Amino acid sequence: MKSLSFKELDLLVDRANLYKQSVLEDVVYHNDILLLLLKKVDQKATSQKVYFIADVRPKPFFIVSEGRVPGYKKQIKPLYLFLKARFLGSVFESAHVQSEYGRLLTLKFSGDREIELHLFSQARNIILKDGAEKKSPKISLHKTIDLKLMGDTYEDPNPRSAEQIESEWLESMNVSSAEKSSATGEDAIAKLLRKKNQGLQDLEKKQKELENSSWPEVAQWLAMNRSLDVPEELSQWIDEKKSVQWNVENAFTKSKQAKEKLASVQERLEDLQKEIAKIQSHPESASISKKGDKDKVNKEKTAITGAQGRTKIINESVRAYIGKSALDNLKILRQSKAWYLWMHVKELPGSHGIIAFNKGEQISQEILREVARWVVEQSLTVKQLEDWRGAKCDVIYCECRFVTPIRGDKLGRVNYKNEKTLTISLN
Repeated sequence: MKSLSFKELDLLVDRANLYKQSVLEDVVYHNDILLLLLKKVDQKATSQKVYFIADVRPKPFFIVSEGRVPGYKKQIKPLYLFLKARFLGSVFESAHVQSEYGRLLTLKFSGDREIELHLFSQARNIILKDGAEKKSPKISLHKTIDLKLMGDTYEDPNPRSAEQIESEWLESMNVSSAEKSSATGEDAIAKLLRKKNQGLQDLEKKQKELENSSWPEVAQWLAMNRSLDVPEELSQWIDEKKSVQWNVENAFTKSKQAKEKLASVQERLEDLQKEIAKIQSHPESASISKKGDKDKVNKEKTAITGAQGRTKIINESVRAYIGKSALDNLKILRQSKAWYLWMHVKELPGSHGIIAFNKGEQISQEILREVARWVVEQSLTVKQLEDWRGAKCDVIYCECRFVTPIRGDKLGRVNYKNEKTLTISLN
């Protein structure tokens, strides 16, 4: 199961913040998994419960779930006792991510209490802080280490929805579909629509926040006035301990990040609106596939549509794709799953290749070389191909999760990392 990307974590945090003013009613701790049960009572006196789940095993996760969760037996550990004694009955106030340190998520509760989740493998941890007392006691699940500021972070161009993340995590916990929900037929479709509409509300709220961001105004004011004596309504965005130049650069960086996030949110909004419209107009398309359709589903998993290009069918479950243009190359990349393989001739303009296959399947060296030769042939002209006969050529490849399009680049160029090199002979 793929780790959470920063975009996905932002989406989960937005969803968690929908439950502000909920009361923490119960906690469960079991083998590095912490479950927090919160309940919110609205003006109509109807209660709504939600689980915040922090999984800090070697591949950390954070889940916001309104459905059923694994039935764990409580383990009496110091962390559990600290939570029971100091956090139960407190009100959830907010959740936020400190992305400059990585996947560091903080849940704030009334009484200046905090649950800090370190959702990165190198320093996975749960830290509890009770600021209600003068000594501010705290406790951690594992030994704490000093965190360092991160550099540039990888952004997944195809983030999963909160529902998809929840479903994948439950499946990894061996929670069957029957345990997740007993609803079938129309009930299952109604529940799916409720989840989709909840996700739509989350995204619309995030869109509004980003559209009303003050960072562009702060950046413009600082650039024009070169002073930290900003108007009172902008003062909260200024760090007076830092220099004017630092604040200018920070404001422009935050402004740029907000603009990029807004574009991403708007794209996800459009996709989700289309999904909801499709379910409403064709409810049968939302039904769960029967066991007998398994082979058909597996074949369709590797299908990439909507872009003009060439397709090479390797076998029943493996296909390769090449776009006809820079735009098509990007369309194919954006439709690709995180584990698909991206290929390109090293240091030479040309076609982007994608190898699509089912998750968990191993791609042999024979298939890699077959597709690599195909990518080279499609990247070279007939004359270039003749000139290169008998020569060796390097082709780079990596998982699509490590490939990011360069925003605004009309040539279809990308940034990539964790690549490997395959050398082939053009005989």
